[in-house]
Amino acid sequence: MDLTIVQLSGLLVSAFFLYNAFTQYRKGVFKVRELALWVAVWGSLAGLSIISATLFPLTDTKVFSYRAIDLVMVGSVIGLFAVVYFLYREVKIYKAKTRELVRQVALTERDGKGKRG
Repeated sequence: MDLTIVQLSGLLVSAFFLYNAFTQYRKGVFKVRELALWVAVWGSLAGLSIISATLFPLTDTKVFSYRAIDLVMVGSVIGLFAVVYFLYREVKIYKAKTRELVRQVALTERDGKGKRG
């Protein structure tokens, strides 16, 4: 099985983000359902990367036979998935930090230490 540059890059990106999602799960940032979602997304990208040559039998397997716009589009979609993943991860982190801050403020005000005046 000959892998093109596009297929190989799709596999490498998928493997990196699968590992990253698992480490975020181990750190407690992601829950099991979120890990399952990202495993499905990145696993699907890896699967499509592998079988893309069989989906399009009319394309040649050499990377230079692809039109330049095809390479740009595939790279853009992979990049878009990466951006969505990183944004999702950051939102989860800031959501947890905000929840902890609100909890601390509420406890401080409940104990009477936060009264003004």
